[in-house]
Amino acid sequence: MADAFRITPPQVRAEGKDVPPEQIQAGFNALAQQVTVALNSVASDPTGPAGGDLSGTYPNPTVSGVNGSPAGTMANQNASAVAITGGTISGVTLSTSTAIAATSGGTGRNALTANAVLIGEGSSPVNFAAPGASGTILASTGTNADPSFQTKASLTIASSGANSDITSLSGLTTALSVAQGGTGRQTLTAHGVLLGEGTAAINQTTAGTSGQPLLSGGASADPNWGTLTPSFGGTGLTTITAHGVMIGEGTSNVATVAPSTAGQALISAGATSDPVFGYPTGALINVQRFTSSGTYTPTAGTNSVIVEIQGGGGSGGGAVLTGSGQISSGAGGGAGGYIKHRMTSGFSGATVTIGSGGTGASGAAGGNGGNTSFAGVTANGGGGGGVGAASSSTSLASGGTGGAASGGSILNIPGANAGASSYSSTAIIAGGVGANSVLGSGGLYAVGTTGSAGGGFGGGGGGTDNGASSAALTGGVGAPGVVIVWEYA
Repeated sequence: MADAFRITPPQVRAEGKDVPPEQIQAGFNALAQQVTVALNSVASDPTGPAGGDLSGTYPNPTVSGVNGSPAGTMANQNASAVAITGGTISGVTLSTSTAIAATSGGTGRNALTANAVLIGEGSSPVNFAAPGASGTILASTGTNADPSFQTKASLTIASSGANSDITSLSGLTTALSVAQGGTGRQTLTAHGVLLGEGTAAINQTTAGTSGQPLLSGGASADPNWGTLTPSFGGTGLTTITAHGVMIGEGTSNVATVAPSTAGQALISAGATSDPVFGYPTGALINVQRFTSSGTYTPTAGTNSVIVEIQGGGGSGGGAVLTGSGQISSGAGGGAGGYIKHRMTSGFSGATVTIGSGGTGASGAAGGNGGNTSFAGVTANGGGGGGVGAASSSTSLASGGTGGAASGGSILNIPGANAGASSYSSTAIIAGGVGANSVLGSGGLYAVGTTGSAGGGFGGGGGGTDNGASSAALTGGVGAPGVVIVWEYA
């Protein structure tokens, strides 16, 4: 037998990570062992061409394959230490009970949690983030800690869908467009009203004047501030005259009728003109009364007047001084005349004269009442009452006559005559009573004192009477006259 062959297997080094070097080395070691055994079992050194996994000729064949596989393929070979120094290993399935460390390109783990996310731990075995609930997010917990699955709420991240939990946006340099739910503008006019413009940027109004409404510009134009015209239910005015009455003017702006004199009515001026304040034709608009002389100025709007003219009443007669067993008496004063007169012209600036009431004198007849007139129409005053002489028997005095009245277009009423004094005996004697007028009453007679004055306007004064051994007495004064003007539109 030839000397034993000894084959030294090559040292294998590998950069790849598919097959560990120790396994490749183990494959080469096993091959060398088998070749050695085969060669040493030959009785003599072989000669001739080599076969199988060898190529070339004996005694120096070349290994060209392993178990029929071309040289360089280590599939299905067992080796405890194989070093691969280069090349590519493919189609190799590795099986090991010891996890390949991270430093050898492995994970350092024999099993990984299903659905977990692997997390590097330097040279230590990889860690993993356990699967979170559906919808949670893998979020960093800092540079020195493993990330973990967390809820969006805990991370203050806006939710999807309606984004109801978004509370603010910051850092935007371009305005969100209308299509993105924005305005398309970076600034908005203070106090302006925003106006939609389809997909274009939102438009806006000016601030507007206080109190103005926003008026439509129609289907194809923006609205704007303005004054509401009558065609849209407004007045078309920015101010309205205080206390004025608004008048419709069709589609034009509302007109106003300024307030006028108290008591005036709004009077139509016809179908084609605005009404005006005034007094209806024939309406009583005012009453003026004159108790002293002056000039009449009609109230505005007066077109006609009805004037009442009352003359002054006459004074009652007095009683003379009496001696023992004597008596004396005075009669009542007559009433002033009364006129009612209507005028449709010539009354403005008319002179008004008021007749005074007649006055008496001690122991003398009463004085006449004064005449009252308006624009030349006169009601005369009543006459004064007479006085009786001192007497031991009959002592009678005549009553004053009523004042005349004429020139009135409605009424002319002469004043009433007063009654005479009366006597029945030295124990029973009476002075005359003053006459009543249309606007007044006559004064009563008095016993042993001054007669009573006439009442109202134009009433005659009352007479007086006197018993024996008495001082002279004065009759009552008559009531003054008056002018009353009733003013009509």
